[in-house]
Amino acid sequence: MESIPQRFRHEFSDADRETIYGAIEENLGRMDLSQDQYFVVADRGRQFAALAFFQKSTGEYWIVGNFGSKISTGVNNVRARSWATPTGLYDVSPTRDALNEAGQPEWRTEGSGGAGYGPPGSRVFLLGQVDVDSPYGANLTVAMHKTSTSGLSQLGRENSHGCVRASDEFIDLLDGYGLMD
Repeated sequence: MESIPQRFRHEFSDADRETIYGAIEENLGRMDLSQDQYFVVADRGRQFAALAFFQKSTGEYWIVGNFGSKISTGVNNVRARSWATPTGLYDVSPTRDALNEAGQPEWRTEGSGGAGYGPPGSRVFLLGQVDVDSPYGANLTVAMHKTSTSGLSQLGRENSHGCVRASDEFIDLLDGYGLMD
């Protein structure tokens, strides 16, 4: 966690810890607890993500570190093809790099440009599809991923199209140590 720069950190308050533990307890019965595992708790209200750990042998879970990463979640604006990030418990689908149809890393953008999924080869954690009220008739594929350079200043407030955007360092931490695999 120390690799996350200060400007992208969210220092946990007592209220944050209560929120994180409350979310874990609320979802514990729906989690696969057959093995030790890391997981991420994202708070849309305060726009931060926390890394937590579950230990099977003791049945205990805890927050890793004293701070998390600022994130940016979606805001409802159908005209801008943006939806509020859905709440719930999501299993990470088999993760993959952001690749084009030929299997080559690319800068993936939404629409005609704007904030993308991160630089070439960035990890995109697919969380699944959810139904959204959209005139476009498409499900929303929810993912957690890096943001563009211009999107870094938006971390800590709603600004995505529905995904969870995080700092490069937070995604690299999850990817580099295989914490979400």
